[in-house]
Amino acid sequence: MPNYTDEHAQAGISAKLPRLETWPNQYPGYVITTRFPEYSSVCPKTGLPDYGTITIQYKPRKACIELKSLKMYLLAYRNLGIFYENAVNKMLHDIVEATKPEWCVVKGEFTPRGGLNTSIFARWPERRNPPQESYHYEGGGTPRWITILFAVLIAGVGAMAYAGYSTQSHLQQEVTKAQDQNKILTAQLDQANSRLAELKGQMDVTSQKIGMTQAELADARSRAEGIRKAQTASDQKLSEKIALAQKESEAQIGAVATDVTGAKKDIEATRTDLEATKSKLERANGDMGVMSGLIAHNHDDLEELKRRGDRNYFEFTVQRAKTPQRVGPVQVSLNKTDPKKSKYTMTVLVDDKAIEKKDRTAGEPVQFYVKGSARTAPYEFVVFDVGKNAITGYLSTPKDASSAPAAAAPAAKP
Repeated sequence: MPNYTDEHAQAGISAKLPRLETWPNQYPGYVITTRFPEYSSVCPKTGLPDYGTITIQYKPRKACIELKSLKMYLLAYRNLGIFYENAVNKMLHDIVEATKPEWCVVKGEFTPRGGLNTSIFARWPERRNPPQESYHYEGGGTPRWITILFAVLIAGVGAMAYAGYSTQSHLQQEVTKAQDQNKILTAQLDQANSRLAELKGQMDVTSQKIGMTQAELADARSRAEGIRKAQTASDQKLSEKIALAQKESEAQIGAVATDVTGAKKDIEATRTDLEATKSKLERANGDMGVMSGLIAHNHDDLEELKRRGDRNYFEFTVQRAKTPQRVGPVQVSLNKTDPKKSKYTMTVLVDDKAIEKKDRTAGEPVQFYVKGSARTAPYEFVVFDVGKNAITGYLSTPKDASSAPAAAAPAAKP
């Protein structure tokens, strides 16, 4: 046909497909049949898909096809443009090349196209002398039913021969399994016999031990008496050691009691130190004329105030910077410091307003009020140390005061 070219006819034949893997065959004389009902490829002329079922049957010699590689091989035809006549023959060629079987048959049964159903059968090796079909029309010849009966008999004989061969192969496999089982049982029997011989030897030794003479029994009694005397002497020595250990334990307990007395004295001294620390804490009038709470002059004093728990305390170190620094519920901006005179100027940002505390002295309670339920109890700043660019101290707030809203930080000057 002019519409079909040599390129169409040869399409896909030389395509490289995934390699067929094999594994060593372990048994002779059996047949493997594999069906792949999901075959598909593409017609090289029309570009339409072809669908069908591929049946592969072969008698392995030294190698069998590994099924995963076979599946990947057959799936590779899905996008390959090839006539299915060529596909069946290519499969036969590749399988024979990979496994070298005694014989192999590949059959392709394809879905109808245009009302035509096609099956392709390829075999290796080809029969050397295929039967020749001849047609004779002679009057008075052999009746047709005799020919059919003869063919049925031949088919029956062939089926019986195949069944006998299959049965023989099965029986041979069963005999091989039975021989292997016999070998295992024989090895187990030999092991059991060895164990019995060992047990018999142990029984002989036991019998000899049981047959002790009266002299040996007397000797054993004498040894037992000696062991009893030695045990009595050992018990006496052990009692003496226990008595000595008790005396040493009583002496150690006395020493521990002395240590406890010393510890009590240390606790009493610590209590005295705490009382001295409390006496150092003092009160003073703040810059707003309100009597302050107890004032701490250093970190240790502040820890004592925290332990008492009368107010909330927030220790801080504020650096001089363009942006304010948060201290507890408020924000603080350090404006100026004078380390020589222990003076400083700072601005407190709270309740959306700025409160400037100018030229305050270290140790002086710096007071201010915030909105809320604690107006009669002011907030207090106390500074321990005034440095060149920083101050260190703490903020004291009433216990019942909620978190005061700090004022928004003012924008930095350009």
